[in-house]
Amino acid sequence: MFPSYFLSSPFYVNYTFFHALFNNPFFPVLPETQSVSYCELPEFLHLKDFTNLTDEEITEACEFDFRYQYALHTTSFEDQLVSERSLSRFRSGEQGTELLRLNRDLTDQLQMRKKDLYGRKSERSSGLADAVHDGEPSDPIEETADEPGRKKPEEPGEDREPGLSELKNALHPGVPRKACGKKSPGKRKKDLDSLPTRTCYSLDVDELNRRYGKGNWRIAFWRKEDTIESVHTVQYHKCTYRPVVSVGLEHDLVCPNPCGKILPGSLASSSLVSEAMYQKVVQCVPSYRMEADFLRSGVPLSRQTVTNWINRFSNDLLVIVADHMAALLCMRSYGQCDETIFEVIRDGRKAGTKSYVWVHTTSELEPGHPLIVFRFELTRETEHLRRFYGDSGFAGNITSDAYCSYDVLEKEYADIHGSGCLMHVRRRFFYAALLIRVNGKDPETLRSLPEIRALSLIDEINDTETPLKACPPEERLRARQSVVKEKVDAFFDYIKTLDTDDPSYSEKLQDAVGYALNQEKKLRRFLDDPMIPADNGFVERCIKPFACARRNWLFSYSIEGTKAAATLFTLVETAKANNAHPYYYLKYLLETLTTQNVTKGKSFLDDCMPWSDAYISYETSEKQSAMRFFADQCPPERPRTPRKKDHFA
Repeated sequence: MFPSYFLSSPFYVNYTFFHALFNNPFFPVLPETQSVSYCELPEFLHLKDFTNLTDEEITEACEFDFRYQYALHTTSFEDQLVSERSLSRFRSGEQGTELLRLNRDLTDQLQMRKKDLYGRKSERSSGLADAVHDGEPSDPIEETADEPGRKKPEEPGEDREPGLSELKNALHPGVPRKACGKKSPGKRKKDLDSLPTRTCYSLDVDELNRRYGKGNWRIAFWRKEDTIESVHTVQYHKCTYRPVVSVGLEHDLVCPNPCGKILPGSLASSSLVSEAMYQKVVQCVPSYRMEADFLRSGVPLSRQTVTNWINRFSNDLLVIVADHMAALLCMRSYGQCDETIFEVIRDGRKAGTKSYVWVHTTSELEPGHPLIVFRFELTRETEHLRRFYGDSGFAGNITSDAYCSYDVLEKEYADIHGSGCLMHVRRRFFYAALLIRVNGKDPETLRSLPEIRALSLIDEINDTETPLKACPPEERLRARQSVVKEKVDAFFDYIKTLDTDDPSYSEKLQDAVGYALNQEKKLRRFLDDPMIPADNGFVERCIKPFACARRNWLFSYSIEGTKAAATLFTLVETAKANNAHPYYYLKYLLETLTTQNVTKGKSFLDDCMPWSDAYISYETSEKQSAMRFFADQCPPERPRTPRKKDHFA
């Protein structure tokens, strides 16, 4: 039987009894003479009135309280945000278990939402220790919230970031902080050699005479000071006169075709339209900002005019080159694919319906020129993959995430195979690790947690695989079979020991373990083929410029504009991947395609690729022309010290 004071008001619990009854390491360590009150503050967990309960029912209820603490990874009563009414329902058998699970899931969702709003976005292990402390700020709209920029004064003896150093030691045990790198000698001279040089001599004779007196000074030597100057983009009016010739005895008046006129009857030029496309896609500038910038430069171009130029040239001319790139991509044996959302206002559907932009690339490990193709679709259906890969005769491997459409494509086409993405697996374990409460845990305890242990094993795989990207295929395959395979086996052997039905595991951790086990076959395929990457990070890095543009544009008004953006991103990202300048490449395509008769064949498209000799010669010529414009045509003569006869002249 329990002591009589145990059933008396205000319901104090003698900790000695429970410490002897449940002697487990996760309980708080308190002196044996200390008692814990459950009723003084409403937000604390408290015990209900035990009147009309048997000893077995009381013991079961107390056991549930301690299991509840363990399931929430905490031993602090203040951290358990459960009301008195909810706790009484928790002790009612199956309903209590379901409510416990629901409360844990909602708590995890709230914590993840806070971290999405206020936490760091990096997924690096080095930033995880700081990320778990982000996302817990005071409510910014609450009157008692701290003022922005004001630091909370630290109390004496208070640990400013409890558990932070322990988590860093658990993630990277014994790894010292890297020192800042030092610039190598001659780096500045090497950087300046690629720029045009304009020489200037700063000499004010009158000021020197006033300060030191006439004839009382001379130039000992010149001190050189280097700066990099910038000239804002200048738009100017080019007036070209073309002769009108009289031909034959009938004196027929003939005017030659306009040179450089890409749109007859318009003020558009290849340089102006290329600049607008460059600002729109590469710099992610919305149309209204572009309109304001043109107006400040004295060019009254409306956003409607600029948008019409971009859409017309992209959908009528440049799409031919983008389709040719897609055809070349499908001729390869290894590809990577991913998709992202985009909102289109006038797409014939109800407001808020999501549209998708698919991104297809060649494998980052496959030799040859990289190709990056963007395609717009209204839906995420498998039909797009059938048209892009199946109808084009693609035969090979596609690296992607675990979206079910790739499995359908692999079943329908025998020559198409799929491989998984280790980055998506790691991301799920990373999100699960964000829910860890690190306060009061030592590094050894943190390293033993399944979230941290799984992340460490994946990081070991990445640390071994990353240097192999620069190795030849044969050497990469040998290293994968001898070294990487052991680390992959260790990772899967460990997660197979985890019980996903364990109630102490968060929903994020259960999802991560299930995802990895379901994708094990695809995740192992990169070990047997040196051209298959271990993750799909290359495609995600290619999507990032589009995501930055989407954040600035917010939406697209029409399907025509979205298709134009997909075409431009195809050209721009492929150009950047092949070390071509996007502006010069767009300008080259506009000048080349407007002079070609597309109906007579498409043999000229090979010269439109950013790695072609024709384009490389064009870009070199354009850069040299710009350098000649700013560089010294006739370098100025170095001034000399004025002579006495110059003073009396």
